Amino acid sequence: PTSFYNAGWSHGKEKLGDEPDFAKASYYFNPLTDVPGTKDEREKYPASYPCNKWPNEDDLPQLKDFKQSAQKLGKIIHQTV
Repeated sequence: PTSFYNAGWSHGKEKLGDEPDFAKASYYFNPLTDVPGTKDEREKYPASYPCNKWPNEDDLPQLKDFKQSAQKLGKIIHQTV
C-alpha cells in the first residue's frame, strides 16, 4: 500500500477487535522530518519510514498553519523527552 495508518489522518483505519474503530480519529506525523530515512530504507521498510502527509490548506483553510504548529509542538516534546 502507498500509506499505512501511521502517517496522516487515521479514521476507521485502526481496528477495535475485528471491526474498524470509527469512535476515534488520530493524526500521525514525524515531528522531526517530513521524509525520514533514506530512499532505500523507505522502499524496503515503508511501515517504519512513512513520509508525512499533511492536509492541503487550500482545501481546508481552517487548518491554516496546522503543519507548522504541529511540527513546533512535536519538536518541543522531542526536546523535552
